[in-house]
Amino acid sequence: MTHYLGELLLYWCPSCNLPVLGKTCACGAATKKIEITPPGDIRPAFPYDIDLINRTTEKQFGIRLVPEGRLVVLNKAPYEDRMDEVVFDGAIMGALRFEIERMEWVFIPRLEGARRLVGGKKWLVV
Repeated sequence: MTHYLGELLLYWCPSCNLPVLGKTCACGAATKKIEITPPGDIRPAFPYDIDLINRTTEKQFGIRLVPEGRLVVLNKAPYEDRMDEVVFDGAIMGALRFEIERMEWVFIPRLEGARRLVGGKKWLVV
């Protein structure tokens, strides 16, 4: 088992729709733990980051992933270049990574991110 310098702390309050560092939100609601990828280098997404995510998903999938005004958190994940997990609405939506060979950004959706990219459907025929 790999050990890190501390516990990977990221919780989400479903009532406030905000990231929290503890098991209880200031509003009193219980929070949901978000299972982020180690080493757990969490930071807020700035307007440039959100624009990059939306430009990338629009280019790949024809739709912007992050709705206007949504609070987004990024978690640095291991990769040969830059890769960040994209977290909002209490779920990891996917990873934004830079592909060195192609010299471009690519979004790799997780299940919840894929659902949102296909319009919130629970299933998809391929």
